Amino acid sequence: MKTGGQSAFGKVKYLIVSTLALCLVTLFALGWAVIDARDRTVRFAFDTTIDAGRLIQRQIIFVFDLGMSILTVESSALEARFRAGFEDSPGAVDRFIGFQSANPIMSRMGAFDARGHVIATSIRNLPPEFSVSKRPEFIRHAQGEQGPIFTPVAESAVTGKAVILISKRLNRPDGSFGGDIEIGFDYDILNSYLRSLTSGNFASRVQLIDLGGTVILDSNSNGPPMPKRLEPEALASMAEPEGSPRIYRSSDGKERIWLMLRVGNYPLFLRVGTDCDSVTARWLRDGLHYSVGSALSIAALLFLGFLRSEAHTSELQSPCNLVCRLLLEKK
Repeated sequence: MKTGGQSAFGKVKYLIVSTLALCLVTLFALGWAVIDARDRTVRFAFDTTIDAGRLIQRQIIFVFDLGMSILTVESSALEARFRAGFEDSPGAVDRFIGFQSANPIMSRMGAFDARGHVIATSIRNLPPEFSVSKRPEFIRHAQGEQGPIFTPVAESAVTGKAVILISKRLNRPDGSFGGDIEIGFDYDILNSYLRSLTSGNFASRVQLIDLGGTVILDSNSNGPPMPKRLEPEALASMAEPEGSPRIYRSSDGKERIWLMLRVGNYPLFLRVGTDCDSVTARWLRDGLHYSVGSALSIAALLFLGFLRSEAHTSELQSPCNLVCRLLLEKK
């Protein structure tokens, strides 16, 4: 038959074992939660990259469609005037200024003849000798490219601001070169607009890239970036119709989740990247929350176990004290 002391000792032993077992289960649950949090964070980062990329793709197509519709209408009007034997389009200056006023993202609009001289422009007080004949997009149009051609300009000779030009060739009735017509998008406004469309959950980077692999807009740059060779992974993504997100290190040395998308029918690609460091930081933040919760749970278990063990220890000591008193009385 078990004595009261033996029974109390068994309770203490059982309490210690059960408390340690609960602590181990809590630690196991913590490890599983941290690993699961990592997987969920990575999946969320991939989904966020895709969602942001699709959103930016739709919005940038909308912006460029607006510009191209204006260019198409105005180039048709000018070419009709060419067919009628005229070299200008009445009211074009007022229309260009109106377009620019109604769309702050457009910094300028102009049409130029075959020599590069102004036919009409939204910019006031241009010097009479002003010409775009040496501009690369004008030369390409003169050589036969119809456009649209997207050209980054680090500093406009007229406004001093960075712009992205969209230009289209003007054709004479016989098909010969009649000049070009162009719209300039303010680089800073366009860049800020694209940045505002990215997810606020992670650090992101947005780039517009032409078919030759040249980055013409970069959300991490205050102006058109210097021409750089794209990473092999990026060039491989450009060869895919609609690629899936890929993780690779970009030219700035940072590893990102990159998504490459074609910008409608334009000769452009959109590349959206999510910084892997920000993904890791979010996972560690979530893991810290789990760790704190688990630490508090373990501390509570140990504290309750200590209180119960104290109670059982008192039970264990009571029979011992009684025996001691009886022995003393016999003496």
